[in-house]
Amino acid sequence: MLKRKLAQANFDTGNGKVTKQRVESLCNVRPVPTQLTVRVTELHSFLLLQGVTIYVTNGDGSRIYQPNNGQSIAVAPDTYTVRAHADWHVPFVATAAGVVVAAQAHAQVPLHLEHLKFHLHVDADRDGVVDADHTGLANWQYGNHGGRKGAILLCNNDDDDAANQCDHADQRVNIHNDHQEVAPLEIRRDGANFDPSAQWAAQLSLLNGRHQFARVFGARATGANEVIGPTQGDHFNLPDLNFASKTLGIEALAYANGAGFDGLVMARLTVWSPRPNATLTGPAPGGQGVTYTEDVQFRVAPWMIASHLVPAERLYAVDLGQGPYSLQTQFLSTLDACATNAGIPLDTAPGNTVGDDIWMQDCMELGQHHSPHASFQVVNCAPRRRGLETFPGTLLAPDIGYVRPALPGNSTTYDSTGNLEVTPPIQGHDGVHYPFGRIYYCRGDFHDSIDADFERFLQAQVVQAPLLVDSSFFTVGHVDELISFVPAANGSQGFKLLIASPRRAYNILHTLRGPGQADWPLLHRRVDRHNASVEIRLQDFRLLDVEDPTSAMNPHVRLMRYNLGVIAGFTSVQDSIDRVLAQLIGPLGLAIPAGHALIEHARAAGCADATLLAAEAASAHNGGACDVIEVPVIFEPGENDPTKADAKTVNMVNMVVVNGRCIVPMAFGPTNPHTDVDEFEEALRADLTACGLAVEWINTWYYHLRKGGVHCGSNTLRQTAPFNWWLYPNA
Repeated sequence: MLKRKLAQANFDTGNGKVTKQRVESLCNVRPVPTQLTVRVTELHSFLLLQGVTIYVTNGDGSRIYQPNNGQSIAVAPDTYTVRAHADWHVPFVATAAGVVVAAQAHAQVPLHLEHLKFHLHVDADRDGVVDADHTGLANWQYGNHGGRKGAILLCNNDDDDAANQCDHADQRVNIHNDHQEVAPLEIRRDGANFDPSAQWAAQLSLLNGRHQFARVFGARATGANEVIGPTQGDHFNLPDLNFASKTLGIEALAYANGAGFDGLVMARLTVWSPRPNATLTGPAPGGQGVTYTEDVQFRVAPWMIASHLVPAERLYAVDLGQGPYSLQTQFLSTLDACATNAGIPLDTAPGNTVGDDIWMQDCMELGQHHSPHASFQVVNCAPRRRGLETFPGTLLAPDIGYVRPALPGNSTTYDSTGNLEVTPPIQGHDGVHYPFGRIYYCRGDFHDSIDADFERFLQAQVVQAPLLVDSSFFTVGHVDELISFVPAANGSQGFKLLIASPRRAYNILHTLRGPGQADWPLLHRRVDRHNASVEIRLQDFRLLDVEDPTSAMNPHVRLMRYNLGVIAGFTSVQDSIDRVLAQLIGPLGLAIPAGHALIEHARAAGCADATLLAAEAASAHNGGACDVIEVPVIFEPGENDPTKADAKTVNMVNMVVVNGRCIVPMAFGPTNPHTDVDEFEEALRADLTACGLAVEWINTWYYHLRKGGVHCGSNTLRQTAPFNWWLYPNA
C-alpha cells in the first residue's frame, strides 16, 4: 500500500523525486471516522425540534450514546436503535430500529415528532360562538375593547321539563331548550391526529369549591349527566383523549350573593404525561411526569330588573272574589281593561289561595338574566312571610326562572319588593353611564331594615349598582310610594322622574279660591273602612287639624303645617321629600332649568351648587327640559305612628307604566262638582300627556285604605331586553 502511494506521489510531483516532507505527510493520513447524526424535526418541517431527548444504543446495550439534536457524533460501527422523546409531542417515543452504521460511514437518522396539546375553548368574546382563540381566558373582564373578554354562565333556574323544580336542581341536561341555557365548554386537540391515551391523562376541575355553585355536564346535549358538581365532586378524569373536540356543558347553580360566592367560576384543564425512563423504552417508574394547565374563568350572569321603558308582557293581581259590586272587583275589571288596551293579559291569583294577601307587588320582583347563548325572565321571591309567599313559585316554567336569595327571618316592610325598583338607563352628572339603570330601595330606619342577605344579593349583581332612596318617613316605607319613572320624549335622557309633592298639592289648593270653590269636595264620595264618609269641603279642609307627631299628649297641628311647615323636632313630609330629590339629582343626571323653584328647594335640602349647575346645564343643552314631575298628594300622620306619613289623598306616584300607557290611581283630590274634574288628576294628566303617554285612571280606594295603590296591588312581567351587561364599562 505504501509503495503504491509513494509511486503515486512520485507521479504527482512530476519531477521523479519524492521529498522527505511529502513522504511524512502521506504516512500521517487519518482514516475516515464512523459517524452518526440524528435529526429530530416536527413533521413537514426542516427545523430541528428543541427540548428533545435522544438515546442511541446497540443490540446488547454495550454501546450507548446520547447526542444532542442535529449533533454529529463518532460511534463504533454497529447496528443501533435510535429513540427520541419531546414533551407534548407524539409518539411518546419516536424510534428508528436497525440503523446500520458501517465503518468510516456517516449515518443520518431522521426522526419526526408531532406537536400535540389539548386546550379549553369557550365563548369568551361573547358573540354566541365558541372561539378559536384559547389564550387569555383566566381573567374575566368587562368590556369589548383591548382584548377584554370572559365567558358567561346562566343560573339555570327555569323549568324546561315541567318537573316543578328549577332545572339546576337535578343532575342532567333537561329537554326542550335546556341545552342552550347550558354554556359550552370545549376541549380541542391542537396538533397530531393521534390518540395519546396510552400515556397521557387529562382532568377537568372547578377550583376553590366552585363545584358547589356550578355544574359541568359530560356533553352539551339533552340527557347529559353531571360530571362535576355537588354530587360528583370538583373534578372529572377524562376517560380518553381520542378526540379532536369534546363539548361539555356548564351551568350555574346560584347567582353572586355577596356572602361566599362572587359569581366567578374557574375551570382548569390539567394534562399529564409521564416522563420516559432513562433508555426511552417506556415511562419512568414512580409516576413522575410533566403537566400543563389551562384556566378559564366564567362569570354568572347577574339577575337584573327591566325598567318602565321596557315593553310589558303581562300583568298580575289578586282576585279576592268579593262579587261584582265590591271595590276590589271593580279595580280588577278596570285593570283588565287597561291591560287589554296595552295589548297584554291580566293574570289573577285567587284570594282564597293566598290568604287574602292583595299586595302582588310586594311578594316578588320580576327580573331577567342574559348571556350570549340564552336569556330568560326570572322571578325573585321576596323574603316576606305573607299569603302570597308561595305564589312566585307558581310562575316557574320553561324560560321563566325562580330565585329566592334570602329566606324570611324577622321580615320587615323593607323586605317587600314594592321597596325594590330600577331607574331607566341613566348617566349621572359625574359622567358615569348606567345603560341598564340602577336598582334602588330603602334600607330602612332605626328600628327595621331590609334583610341583610337580600341586600348583599342585590349589591353583588354589580351592573345595576344599587342606589339608596330614603322613603322610611312613610308608614309602609316603600320607594314606590315616593318616586316612579315614565318614558318621556321631552326628557333629557328619555324619561321623567315622578316624585310625590305636597307642595304642588297645596299650590293647587291655593288657586281654588274663586266663587263657590270653597265648597268643592275633597275625597269626593269616599268612605273609610267603617263606611263612614271622609269627604270634606275645601273650606273645612284648610282648617283641618291632625295629630302632632312630636307630642305624646297628642295636641293637634294644621295638616298643611304637617305637610309643608316647620315643626320643632319634626321634619315635614315635604322637607323629607326635598332631601331625597337633592340626593338624586346628581346620580340620575337630572335636568332642571335655571330659575325653577326645584333648584332652590334642592339647594335648601343640601344639594351641592356644582350638582345644581350641572342640572341647569343639562336643561339648557336639552331645550330647557325639566326631568322632574311633582305629583300632587297630601299626607297625614300615620294611624299607628304619627312620626310616619300616610297618603290622605290617593298617591298617584304609585302607578303602573306599561307600553306607553300610565295606569294611574284616581287621586280623589279637589273636584269640581259640576264637571267632575279632579284638579290633582288634571295637573298630572297634562304632564304625562306632554311626555307622549296615554293616561288611564283606576279606582284604587280599596287599596288606598290599606295603604297602597295600583302599583302595590299588581306586578308587571316585562320582555327580555337586550341587556348585554358584559359590555358595562363601569364595573
